[in-house]
Amino acid sequence: MKITKELLAVWEEMQEKAFISYKIDPKTINANISEFESLTLDEQKRFLTELLDKNQLYVNYSEIDDEDYKISEYADKKLNRMFYGEE
Repeated sequence: MKITKELLAVWEEMQEKAFISYKIDPKTINANISEFESLTLDEQKRFLTELLDKNQLYVNYSEIDDEDYKISEYADKKLNRMFYGEE
């Protein structure tokens, strides 16, 4: 299935760039990837969403300059600084 292959590509990218929950061991998922492939499309999407560390969806203002978060200078940092009256 083309969409499953695309979601597997998303999973590969998540392993490289996303903040995955500390409760998740990507090696275990990779070892059992056939089970992921047997899920319905909605289940696959929900599964990948559940792997994310939801605490990392929001970056504290004090940490927006941390390189790990790759916050964009213009779109995000500038808006935040304007909101807090620094620009």
